[in-house]
Amino acid sequence: MDIRDYQPNDERDILTLFEQVFHKKRSVDMWSWRYMQNPNGRGIIKLMWDGSRLVGHYAVCPTVVFVDGMPYGAALSTDTMVHPECWKQGIFTRLATACYDECAKRGIDLVYGFPNLNSYDTFVGKLGWTGFGKMPVWNLDLGNIYTLAMPMIPDWNPWLRQVGEFGLDVGKVLWPYLQTHRVIVSRGATSLNWRYVQNPVVKYVRYVDTRAGILGYVVFKVLEDKGFIVDALCGSSIIHDLLGRVIFYMANEGVKSISCYMNDERWAPELIRFGFTKGLMEKRHFGVKLIADSPLESALVLNNWYITQGDSDTY
Repeated sequence: MDIRDYQPNDERDILTLFEQVFHKKRSVDMWSWRYMQNPNGRGIIKLMWDGSRLVGHYAVCPTVVFVDGMPYGAALSTDTMVHPECWKQGIFTRLATACYDECAKRGIDLVYGFPNLNSYDTFVGKLGWTGFGKMPVWNLDLGNIYTLAMPMIPDWNPWLRQVGEFGLDVGKVLWPYLQTHRVIVSRGATSLNWRYVQNPVVKYVRYVDTRAGILGYVVFKVLEDKGFIVDALCGSSIIHDLLGRVIFYMANEGVKSISCYMNDERWAPELIRFGFTKGLMEKRHFGVKLIADSPLESALVLNNWYITQGDSDTY
């Protein structure tokens, strides 16, 4: 078996392996968006071949992460795949090791990800990741929404508007977070529009508060009868308005439950006020790996991170 980098047209074999491993299909457009159109750079993709058959895949997608106020090259771990006939042959660890060596050459200081239980133990036990366990998640049952939350949904806020795309001024919303969170993935207009506007498959709803240019934003999606608050940045003064708008929108769409990752303690009182309860994701974990001699120890403390569902590749 041989490891080599992605070459043009390998995506056909990659998508076949994806279906064999995850028992669902991914379109070429979705793959290209994720790995070829990322404004932070193309994905680093390592492939394991057994002759002409693709049997393993590991990749990371470049991002920028602020650590203690300074931007660093980083990458999101994505799509760990080994053909079912080739499990327990060390393919995953060999591919990941080769990928991290490439990351070091490209100036990437840390890799982070949200692995499932099948791969989490290998990331932590064999690949030097710092694991933080299952992701905390807030959940709201909308069964009693009109008696529980509707009285607390604020009057219409004329500054809170649905937008087709993010303007350049959205970048300034990030700066206050650099003072309160030591580690946060960069959120500029280019990255946000790629992530939440240009996605060829998933349709997101985007609201911004436009006072003083922009005070904050929220991104969410509806999947059948489930709602997901995928990303949000805002000052404390408008958390209530943003949550209220999301709940009102989803209730009218027939959504039965809402979930979100939100480890910003300023959100907790409002989430509780609207009836959210806190639990743990059964299928998703979070972890970080420092590359080479990276001095970014702050990234190895979970409470230093600001994390939303949008920081993963799942939502």
